[in-house]
Amino acid sequence: MAFIPCCVSRRLAKATEVAATATTQAARALRGNATGIRALCYAGHTYGKPVFASAAELKECRNVGQPFGAFRFAYTGVAAAGARAATAAVNHVATPAAAIAASRWPCSRGFASGVDQKLVFTPTQQRQQAQPQQKLQEESHQPPSPTPRAPPNQRQQQKQQLQQLVLTGDAAGAAALRLYSMSDLLRSLFVFSLCRHRWLVDNWESLLNFSCRIFGSRAVFAFIRFSFFKVFCGGEALEEVIQTLDKLKHRNLGAILDYAAEQRLPGVPGAAVRTEDESHKFTTAVKITKEIIRLAGGRGEGFVATKVTAFGPTEPMFLSNSLVLQIDKLFAKIAGIEAVATNGRPYPKQLGAAEVSEDRFISALTAEGVGALEAELLFKELLKQPGGRSSSSSSSPGEKKTVSYFQWSHRVTPDAAGHDGPLQCLKKVLPTLSAEDLLVYEDICSRFFSVCEYAAQQQQQQQQKPTMLLVDAEQSTLQAFIHLLTVQAQKKYNLERPLIVNTYQAYLTDTRDRLERDLELSNIFGFALSVKLVRGAYVCQEIKVASETGQPLQVFSCIEGTHKSFDACLQFLLRNLDQVYAFIASHNARSLELAASLLRGGGAAIEADGSSRKVAFGQLYGMGDALSQGLSSAGFDVYKYVPFGPVEDTIPYLLRRAQENTGMLGGAQNEVRYLCHEITRRVLGRK
Repeated sequence: MAFIPCCVSRRLAKATEVAATATTQAARALRGNATGIRALCYAGHTYGKPVFASAAELKECRNVGQPFGAFRFAYTGVAAAGARAATAAVNHVATPAAAIAASRWPCSRGFASGVDQKLVFTPTQQRQQAQPQQKLQEESHQPPSPTPRAPPNQRQQQKQQLQQLVLTGDAAGAAALRLYSMSDLLRSLFVFSLCRHRWLVDNWESLLNFSCRIFGSRAVFAFIRFSFFKVFCGGEALEEVIQTLDKLKHRNLGAILDYAAEQRLPGVPGAAVRTEDESHKFTTAVKITKEIIRLAGGRGEGFVATKVTAFGPTEPMFLSNSLVLQIDKLFAKIAGIEAVATNGRPYPKQLGAAEVSEDRFISALTAEGVGALEAELLFKELLKQPGGRSSSSSSSPGEKKTVSYFQWSHRVTPDAAGHDGPLQCLKKVLPTLSAEDLLVYEDICSRFFSVCEYAAQQQQQQQQKPTMLLVDAEQSTLQAFIHLLTVQAQKKYNLERPLIVNTYQAYLTDTRDRLERDLELSNIFGFALSVKLVRGAYVCQEIKVASETGQPLQVFSCIEGTHKSFDACLQFLLRNLDQVYAFIASHNARSLELAASLLRGGGAAIEADGSSRKVAFGQLYGMGDALSQGLSSAGFDVYKYVPFGPVEDTIPYLLRRAQENTGMLGGAQNEVRYLCHEITRRVLGRK
């Protein structure tokens, strides 16, 4: 009787050895393949004995993908686990040696059915126990399936991770750099060391022009390409970008793709010079943006970023932006709102709450030179628009009718004011677009909405994790126009779930009020309010424009005001997650820790399934890696903003990155310290 257990024991030991060899071979073949790694994770059941022959092999396998402990597949004591891993690896990555090794021992494969297997997911996926028969995705480029809801005990572990969230310090900074090559570390050290010198950044344009005259443009752009461009951009062509995305995926980070070519703005330094035909350039931008959306959707990336200024000349946008502000001021005057904010504009909350009766509406416009009959026809036209409150839409003969700001702003747009039917009377009180500018306006809108429509079509095809479109904010001299187009797109495409994401800049003095007003707007029109919250990247240009034109400063005059505004907006968003999708884009550790603390109680960011998560975080590519890695390890969805494009067209973007690292307290200094720490560790051979 004792002979049978002994036989089984020897046979099982031999099977374990073969399975260990097969698993090691599979691990070596799976470097860089996310799906294969998930297959290999079947061997990750902590059941007793290491399956790897040496510590070096174990370290090599741990380095596949995420070296900070995201993948835990180092131990198993059952041959079936190794055999199952090898077989699964063969099915996905074609490793014949592993297949042969697994097939030699049918007893081990048969034994697998009785083994309690476990899958190990990365931090941004919810860690859950999986059944052995759970089907793996067949192609690594397919969009990931919705993240399953974690069991109660694992949700508790995730909340404990949040309580231990560490985003700063040398240890966090150095740990985030472990995957970088030495050449990447040295390049980043050089770039961030330059960013520490404010005089160099402040005189960037003069130095660039001088260098081009002395050394030639080709040599200067080559220097930029292998220094600043390599650190802050994902590449010039899509092929280079794909390699960058693979690197981020190995670090368990998502990507926000952005074609970063920008236009010259009148009176604004540091913009790219364009020599090609403008119309062709704008059409090309549309095609490239659609191609990025298709690429991101195929890879399961969550976001694509775009700029409205990529789709048309800026001069008509300036005119349209000014007209949007004039339209708001006219309604404020009609409604009797006299108070204005420090930026010289009506308070957004007061505008959103305003309602105007028919008598007041007609009398106010009549005082401005509009005929009474024309004003009455315009009032009736506005009553037909969506966005009215209960009194506005009432048809009771004795009940007072009013027009809301939301009805006004929905109908009175730059292309309609003074041109369209009953709105023609407004040309007596408002500047209007010329026929030529109107055609350009329509072209810009057509290009922008064609991109939104394409994103909506791609969303319908992506059943699991749709790609969302982030509309970047720009200078305040353009932002009202950009905001108008983005809200129009949200009204059309955000009815079922978030697709178009609007960007709110916390350094603008009225951002907190606009958020509250736009939340009411989304409730009235029934669309999902999707918000990307940033501090703002154009502060130098805003100050310059205000000083040269004498207009009120649109941004806070000190960084403390911006910090308070950002935190106030952050708290507003996270306390309204039942109505808002929030993308928090920040390099400020204190603000990120505040966000984590607000989310800690309900766990809204980590407990919802992957198809309906309400919060994500983002940092710029090449910056804030310690923040990104810390948030990712805590279970949040984290994305890197990856711009790409021709070097000469990305110079404005690179200049802003240099300015941010110079002006951001501790920004470049911290990066330099982390880089020096990691380089020293490698040179001295420390663990």
